[in-house]
Amino acid sequence: MNNEVSIEKLASDFLDYKHALGYTYRSQTCIINRYVAFHISHEGGIVPVKNIVHGFLEEVSDSTEILRCYISVLREFCKYLYSVGYEDTYIIRNKAGSTYTPNPPYFFTKSEIESLFYQIDSVKKTKEFKGREIVIPVLYRLMYCCGLRCKEVRTLKAKDVHMRDLYIDIIQSKGPIDRRIFIDKSLAEYLEAYEEKISLLFPDRIYFFPHGNKCYESTFVSRNFRLFWLQAFPETAPDAVPRAYDLRHHFAWSNLNRWVAEGENVNVKLPYLMRYMGHKNIKSTLYYFHFVPEFYSIYKEIANKTSSIVPEVPHEKEN
Repeated sequence: MNNEVSIEKLASDFLDYKHALGYTYRSQTCIINRYVAFHISHEGGIVPVKNIVHGFLEEVSDSTEILRCYISVLREFCKYLYSVGYEDTYIIRNKAGSTYTPNPPYFFTKSEIESLFYQIDSVKKTKEFKGREIVIPVLYRLMYCCGLRCKEVRTLKAKDVHMRDLYIDIIQSKGPIDRRIFIDKSLAEYLEAYEEKISLLFPDRIYFFPHGNKCYESTFVSRNFRLFWLQAFPETAPDAVPRAYDLRHHFAWSNLNRWVAEGENVNVKLPYLMRYMGHKNIKSTLYYFHFVPEFYSIYKEIANKTSSIVPEVPHEKEN
């Protein structure tokens, strides 16, 4: 194969091929372009490989229907590459949409968090990204403290952050579903300090973390997280680098462990965690019980007893 060929060129050839066959391929083009951006940000080489494809799918795995759509499009793309001679291409097996299991979450140690945020806090100014050195430390801390999804923190609007009233509104993160998360005073004060600095650069901004007049692109959070991790831990194998989304996993896991250590009734607190994290049902939250040894044996019992219909109420932020 031609060593000058890139994933962008292969994707463009595939889309041209589909259009030549008469397919409109509009939504599918968006999926392919999103995958290509993810592939490049994770240094995936020329063709899709297993760990990159699975890492990408984890970003959309909260929704079974969306996941199946993405898998279908990626399978077609990879089959096309294989058919034109790229035999190292990873092809997702048939019926993977119903049996696909994402990579297990990564839970950070205290020293890892400290080393990671040391690198994040050391970010330098750049001409291309005005205010980047102000945005990045706060963006990742908000993910860590509140368990937000990458998209939620990236597209968060300034008008939805209420520091004085100690809450943040998350608007339509997963479809037409909104939620309100409550924060403690120390985090609110930290966000107020950020507000003062960023407002000097973007006085009329729409987004809480602005990139000019827009929000940052979809790969910004995951790509930069990977860079900071490798700066903190350069010996990490490329396929073993945690993801920005693991900050959300860590939030759930650490709260469950804290409740165990404090002797709290986890069965009572679990629905609150579900609402705080924006899970559609209790099963998504119960997933984390697999990783808390004290609860693994009673996982099914809790699942049977816990209702998925609870009022939306505040939940104490992880310290």
